Amino acid sequence: MYHGTASDQSGEKMARSQTDAAVTAAGIFQEIEQAIIHGDYRPGDVLPSIRELATRRHVSPATVAAAFRRLAERGLTYVERGVGTKVRAETLLSDSLGRAPLPVMNGIVDVASGAPDPALLPDPNLSLHRLSVAKALYNVEPLLPGIREQAPNVMADVFNSRPEHFTIAGGALESIADAVAARLRPGDRVIVEDPGFAAATSLLRSHALILVPVSIDDEGFEVDPFAEAIKHGAKAVLYSPRAQNPRGSTLTAQRASDLRTVLNEASKRGKSPFIIENDHASLICDAPYLSLTESSDSWLSTRSLSKSHGPDLRFAFVAGDELTIERIQRHQALNRGWISTILQHLVVDLLSNPDVERLTKQATAEYNRRRARLVETLATHGVKSYGHSGLNVLVPVDDEAATSNTLMGYGWQARSGQAYRHARGPFIRLTPAALTNDQIDALALNISDAFRTKTGSYR
Repeated sequence: MYHGTASDQSGEKMARSQTDAAVTAAGIFQEIEQAIIHGDYRPGDVLPSIRELATRRHVSPATVAAAFRRLAERGLTYVERGVGTKVRAETLLSDSLGRAPLPVMNGIVDVASGAPDPALLPDPNLSLHRLSVAKALYNVEPLLPGIREQAPNVMADVFNSRPEHFTIAGGALESIADAVAARLRPGDRVIVEDPGFAAATSLLRSHALILVPVSIDDEGFEVDPFAEAIKHGAKAVLYSPRAQNPRGSTLTAQRASDLRTVLNEASKRGKSPFIIENDHASLICDAPYLSLTESSDSWLSTRSLSKSHGPDLRFAFVAGDELTIERIQRHQALNRGWISTILQHLVVDLLSNPDVERLTKQATAEYNRRRARLVETLATHGVKSYGHSGLNVLVPVDDEAATSNTLMGYGWQARSGQAYRHARGPFIRLTPAALTNDQIDALALNISDAFRTKTGSYR
């Protein structure tokens, strides 16, 4: 039976949603976006070529190329050399809009989630049973006194003798969104890590910001490409000083000094960028804190409690310069009013509890040990990996899909690196945070076996 060529089938998908508006770049973009939303284009599908689509729409190739650029900027597509423009496996539409995560099949161990170990998170019920919270209406103070007392403790090294301007947010991503609203405009260029935090880069794309990927190594941004990006007019920088996701990079003193020199030179030229620091794992990371925020007059640093006290808390402390914090507070008042005082009471109780503090310290040591064990065990099998801090380990591979599928056959669900990388090579991300020693050793052996089947790569 004849099913038509890939080009024929792709044309049918486009035709389902074709309208007169699709003769403009914006219309073509919206048409393909809708096709992706409704599943007419699936992850890995190849779009029609620019020339083919231009002929079909009776428009110039430049019009279609403009639509394709916007699709790429929004994180919906990417170009594979020799193949064409393909739909991303994980996009702004599929990966960052609060949809349910992919289910883990029975018998499969999840090392893809990036989540902490539930056994090392405090039980919120113990705090909730102790709490006595007064009824509140609309006339509440945005920050409880207990939160005002805790913030200087949580953010002490961030303030570092600077004025203590701070607020709170519903997690790291919300605080980054607040920062964008406070300081940036559509079309501004933002330096991001390559590879970097997928949800954050999707968030930036959703605000019509232009991403400027800068390669990282174990010590953070590589200096020369960072300097080049600053020279070409980046308006902002988004980075993690430690426990970088997905590579686990940690700023060293020398690297921080070199990057600050670049930023200080930009400041002398009146081109100082807005620095957004996502120190998401600060409370369960034993790596020293080194920051770039001191090299800019406009900055924001966010510290979430997700990894240390539980992702469902949706809570972060946020510090910054006076104007940035003032703008965020105004934006919060107009947008969502305040962070629930019930939640604030719970956070104060958790941060004031000595038993919780001891558990957090235990978690810090365990995550460091488990991550290091995986890196070291992989090395004994001749497999190169990266993971200096945090919860994750990055393993370079030749083919992400093939390696992930092979590991699934061994009983492991790994995370493809596609959503995290821009110009860097393929990899998988592994989270050993909740694994036993035996599981870590078995995972390392299975990865080595996967590489011997030539689905991976010793790099």
